Amino acid sequence: MIKRESYTIEKLVKKKVICDKCGKEMKKEANAFMSNPPKFLFVCECGENEYVNCDDLSDEFKLEKISDEPNIKVNTDKYIKDAQSKIDLLKKFGESAGELSDGYHTFNELYHHRAVLFALICNQNQDRAWKSLLHSNPEDKMFDGMFIVGIDTPFGQVTYHYDIDPYWNVFHIKELERAPEWDGHTPQEAIDRLQKWSDTFTLKTKIDLGGKRWVLGIVWFH
Repeated sequence: MIKRESYTIEKLVKKKVICDKCGKEMKKEANAFMSNPPKFLFVCECGENEYVNCDDLSDEFKLEKISDEPNIKVNTDKYIKDAQSKIDLLKKFGESAGELSDGYHTFNELYHHRAVLFALICNQNQDRAWKSLLHSNPEDKMFDGMFIVGIDTPFGQVTYHYDIDPYWNVFHIKELERAPEWDGHTPQEAIDRLQKWSDTFTLKTKIDLGGKRWVLGIVWFH
């Protein structure tokens, strides 16, 4: 059963919503969908309940239960476009959207994870990896405060840009005066190449042959 209540904007801001599953007050995410008029998302730590004020009227809102209701559809395309427009506005004024979160990780956390994981790949394959403060084309200026790092996988080039501080010294690989010529790969092609390379490795496994233990090493193919 969908639960609905109407509030004025002022009442909605002050409204406390109690979870009918665990009895705790639900957390309110202010202006969660960055819309005008503002929308609020109420969520509970128990993970059982979510409400969103979904009415577009200017003087009142309705709370609608959206969890465990398969027939209720939220206009995600509209919310995504609204959010993207606000992110674009932040970037226009030189601000960062790095602390935006999907509820689990911020952009900054995910970028940091990617940098450290890619550093591990490069540092373990130093003969294939490189870093540079300059692009191959002198007319293609490097982004302010950043460098480019890449690795030549058996399936092609993979490159990323990272902030010099703090990531330059995380990559223990050779420094080139200029990066190799970009082969035109897209972000999707880059991750596909890493995936294909990963798939060439076999699992290190212990097997029992005649009472003796044997270890099968990790093998990869060009």
